[in-house]
Amino acid sequence: MDKTLRNSLRLAVTQARRLLEEAIADRLAGEFGIDRTGAIEDAARLANLDPAGHRFRAEIVDYLRHLDALTPGERSRPGGGVAREAVEQLVRAVAFTHLNRLCAFKLMEHPARRLLRETVGRGINSNGFKFYLAEHPEDEAHWTGGRQDIAYQNFLVWQGAQLSSELGALFAADDPANRLFPKQAVLDQVLALINDPALAPVWAEDEAIGWVYQYFTPKELRDQARKESATPRNSYELAFRNQFFTPRYVVEFLVDNTLGRIWYEMLGGETALAERCRYLVPPPPPPPPGGEGSRIKGFLIDYLSLTSGDPATSLLENTHDGTPRYSSGAIALHPGPFQSTGDQLAERSHSPGCGHFDFPGRLASADHGPQCQPANAHPHRDRYLGTDCQSLFQLRRHR
Repeated sequence: MDKTLRNSLRLAVTQARRLLEEAIADRLAGEFGIDRTGAIEDAARLANLDPAGHRFRAEIVDYLRHLDALTPGERSRPGGGVAREAVEQLVRAVAFTHLNRLCAFKLMEHPARRLLRETVGRGINSNGFKFYLAEHPEDEAHWTGGRQDIAYQNFLVWQGAQLSSELGALFAADDPANRLFPKQAVLDQVLALINDPALAPVWAEDEAIGWVYQYFTPKELRDQARKESATPRNSYELAFRNQFFTPRYVVEFLVDNTLGRIWYEMLGGETALAERCRYLVPPPPPPPPGGEGSRIKGFLIDYLSLTSGDPATSLLENTHDGTPRYSSGAIALHPGPFQSTGDQLAERSHSPGCGHFDFPGRLASADHGPQCQPANAHPHRDRYLGTDCQSLFQLRRHR
């Protein structure tokens, strides 16, 4: 993602944040009697709320008082209310959740992924919404009765519920965002920003959601917090002051110059990492042919083939505290050395499953559960296969 595209995304995120924050603040004040200044209206005067609405409001008020207690510094509080900063934090959190959910839907429905039916690509005209209406008569009645906004909101909540088992933090059933939706006109404006043809290349990039996180926090909020205190005063400030998205090239640089260099040096350069590690600083000189690397590589295979003939069990037993350790990010970036070592282990092992050292498959299983495990995988592979620098240092120590 080049700088021009990132700047376009930054502008869209900034505009979406302002639209959503204004809409959420209006909803809190107009429907639940919670003003942006921190003033909280007497619940008895809110005749518009049904019992479920009163319960939800009570939960929101309790949460605001919790945030108020954690708000640092001297703050003014209206009688019976909370600090303005507590309400602003809630508004920003709900707006952030809505924007992240919409962007997540956009990423998942992208033609390169097709993880779900079109949900936000054409707003209320999205194909996924039409299928939903056909299967949910109550919301179809809302649609035909002129309440398209209610039907579409219910659809978005339902779609999130289908993903909550895997993305629980984003699509939690008890998240206040499920009740604090912006008006449909505002939602349409936000979707128009996300669906802008100029941003189409963004949604093909896995890094898109990271840049949305990076650009959401307004600069003035960060500057104000730093003006009031040289260090973060709570976890909320720590998040928006010090936590930034890490682009892939930075991750590759760190992995190349840690795990990649260790592996390269252990094998005397006889590894595909010599070409794959693009960010080694400085690039290592080419190794002499038939040098130390051949002996170390042979030792590595012997070492992992000890005990029961199951290299996975051996690897587990030789970690320093008896627990399996691996760096999934490192293996995902550089599966080559693990794969090549596994291929040679397969030739020497009598265990029927030990030849299937498919590390990307192992990662899929570890990340998404047993349903992703290949049928011919070794029964212990997904528990034990993988390594980190500690295991490599132990191999070096046994030389």
